[in-house]
Amino acid sequence: MLNDLGPIQKPNAYQAKHQQVLKEITPFVVPNPVTPIALMSPTWTSRQSSLNQIVDDAVINFVMGRIDRAGFDKEKARWYSDDGQKALNELQKAYDAKK
Repeated sequence: MLNDLGPIQKPNAYQAKHQQVLKEITPFVVPNPVTPIALMSPTWTSRQSSLNQIVDDAVINFVMGRIDRAGFDKEKARWYSDDGQKALNELQKAYDAKK
């Protein structure tokens, strides 16, 4: 068992029992269909902060009345053009590969 604080150590009695039980029940496990699928997007990983900031600013400015619907739509278009669409495409591709 890998320990984050040091080298691989021999499992204690509880860990060994846990590993044994996992091996025994694995053939009977039924996946939960509502569990989210972990998807990866290199663009989202690198641009997540700035893309989220566009959304946050647009929502706050719209709610506060600083921008109207046209201004909100303009910010939405900016999100798509600032790699938002690229991230969505990568996530869709990853999703399709998992189906």
